[in-house]
Amino acid sequence: MADQLPQWGRATRRTRREQARELAKEILQSNKTERGAKYLNVSDSISFFALLLGVVLAIIIPAPWAKSLLLLGVCLGCFAFVRKSQWTHEWRTGQKYSVASGIVIALLIVAVPQLVSEWRIARAPRFVFVTPGFASGDDSWDFIVRPKGLEPQESIDVEFIDVNKLEFLQHNSPPGVAVFPREYSLLLHYDKLFPHNLGSLFAKQFLWKPFSFEHGHYASNISASTGRFHEDLYIESIGSQWRYAASVTEIDTHHDLFTCKDPLFPAAVATDIISTGKCWPEMMEE
Repeated sequence: MADQLPQWGRATRRTRREQARELAKEILQSNKTERGAKYLNVSDSISFFALLLGVVLAIIIPAPWAKSLLLLGVCLGCFAFVRKSQWTHEWRTGQKYSVASGIVIALLIVAVPQLVSEWRIARAPRFVFVTPGFASGDDSWDFIVRPKGLEPQESIDVEFIDVNKLEFLQHNSPPGVAVFPREYSLLLHYDKLFPHNLGSLFAKQFLWKPFSFEHGHYASNISASTGRFHEDLYIESIGSQWRYAASVTEIDTHHDLFTCKDPLFPAAVATDIISTGKCWPEMMEE
């Protein structure tokens, strides 16, 4: 029995050495695998996917409401990150929420004005219409072609019609005599119109000698990159002042985009235009 004890002790030490060698091999192999890993673990995969998803959504989602939801998600994510991060998990609760609140406030200061600007652009109506400029000395009117909205509009065609003159020609021309459009209308084309009259030293304007200078009714059919529009514009001389009434309608949807009627405008004229807004200066605002 005494002879067997040393052999048992040697066997035990040998087994321990072998186990130690195997453990060392496993540790080395593990380190090599981590250094040369070709796959991400679950946490890294989720983080990397979330980063890619955030970039993609920021690129392909132009709608302000969608960006607002993403901003809300980022703000909530900041609190979750500060609470669970390996860098901050040992901080006191007050410190965590203070840091997260600071990050969110800085983010909102940068993001909210941009979202508000994008929301205004998305919500603002975009159309082209004709507004009166000034009356010249030879009983002519200077009209201005104006874009409404905060973005440029392209490929604009305007058919301007003197309705009073057209009706006169239709009722007084002899039978069989053709009435040519150039007698009562004008065709205009503009490649591009910018808001606030940018891109040009002068507004896009034209002169027209009306059939009835003091009681004008004009219609415009307008096609642009933002849609097709019909406008009715009335001009009345009341005493020594000019009064206006106007309406702009989207042709395809019949949606009223703009209406106005000045105070003291004759009740018997432009009865189809119902508006409490004044034409001046609303027609001149962008």
